[in-house]
Amino acid sequence: MAHIKVTRRSMRPEEWTALRFGWLKRYVIKDKYEIKSLLIRDARQISEMEYEYYSEDYRPLNKGDMYFTPDGTAFIKGDVTVPESLKGKELWLYLKTAAEIIVKVNGKYVGGVDPNRDRILLTGYIDSDELHFEMQGYNRSKPDDERNPESLSVRGCRQVFEGAYLCTVNHAVLDLVYDFEVLLDIAGSELFNEDYRAFLNRELNNAMNCIDFDCEPITGIDEAKSYIENVIYSNTDYKGNGDVALVAHSHLDLAYYWRRSHTVQKNLRTVLLQLRLMDR
Repeated sequence: MAHIKVTRRSMRPEEWTALRFGWLKRYVIKDKYEIKSLLIRDARQISEMEYEYYSEDYRPLNKGDMYFTPDGTAFIKGDVTVPESLKGKELWLYLKTAAEIIVKVNGKYVGGVDPNRDRILLTGYIDSDELHFEMQGYNRSKPDDERNPESLSVRGCRQVFEGAYLCTVNHAVLDLVYDFEVLLDIAGSELFNEDYRAFLNRELNNAMNCIDFDCEPITGIDEAKSYIENVIYSNTDYKGNGDVALVAHSHLDLAYYWRRSHTVQKNLRTVLLQLRLMDR
């Protein structure tokens, strides 16, 4: 057996912060209701807007089923009634996937999901508690990251369906997630001042310490938000000169792990996402 060198040490504070950040993101979804009526039909795109279907009809798509194929297209549909527990609330669709899927509800394009986005806002685009979903998804010919075989079941070209849900979002948690995401990126970037990065790593750990993950539901979200505002954002020791511009950006490779004919559909999802973000 090959010798593997093991380094024994305590977890660094920034590693402990990053680990708990992963825990925090689990609490973005507040209430959810599984959509159990989904049907799927597999196909292969042979030219722009033309498909060769692998079966004559749709088959049921249940949580735990394998779906998608390399370079494959899938058409998914289903109906659901908004449950009483979610009526009158801001409603979202939650669907975690490694594919790229555009979604229509009651005939309206509402958005898209992909490996970087797992939620679509439905409120504002629906006017009924009876929802009819139509989805078209494409899965690339090769996953981005093949270095972790254990993740291929959920991120590979052939993947396990993890379910689709109507849900609500905890905006206090989501806002805090955005704060941590931006600040952790800065703390890990060599483009920023080393002293400032050390300051961020220390204070982000302290902010995360405000949250008690042993409680159900978790507590300390407001305290962590206030800590970041008062200790990090209000700090002037590292303030630079000039303004920072936040510019929205989206790009699309004409061909990468997909064919040119797929680019038309991929562009539809890319543009749709930007339009729905502009709505908000």
